[in-house]
Amino acid sequence: MTSNNTNSDIVFSQVTGDQLGLVNRFYKANGHKGKCGREDRVYVARSLQGIVAAVRFTLKGRAWLLRGLWVAQDKRRQGLGYQLLGYCLPKFSEPVWCYPYAYLITFYRKAGFLEQGCESAPDNIASPWRMYRMRGESFALMSYSQQLPGGN
Repeated sequence: MTSNNTNSDIVFSQVTGDQLGLVNRFYKANGHKGKCGREDRVYVARSLQGIVAAVRFTLKGRAWLLRGLWVAQDKRRQGLGYQLLGYCLPKFSEPVWCYPYAYLITFYRKAGFLEQGCESAPDNIASPWRMYRMRGESFALMSYSQQLPGGN
């Protein structure tokens, strides 16, 4: 499953199976410490040079947690992260949650996420978020759902 965007050399697709190792190598080469799990949904943006952006989603009960949206350093500030989310988010029928740093809230709003209070999140999403906050992390809690008007 692929889709072209306005950049003629970028193709978006979902990756599975043996291709997850390529995404893990991309993450490591670009300074991201996370790794794809076999049960994750993983999407990438590829150019002729290979993977230039990746994102993974982990199923948490009946909701998905966005983890590891990463764009290659030399491709940042070109809209690839936003375009990658635009490609993959409509494929989810369940809500998608994320814990962005405060400086990324505007980015995720543009992608259709809304800030939420932890009382509106399922416990398997809210509990880890609360633990991060107790440790002093300044993550926001945001969700994306196609069931609500405007994507949320």
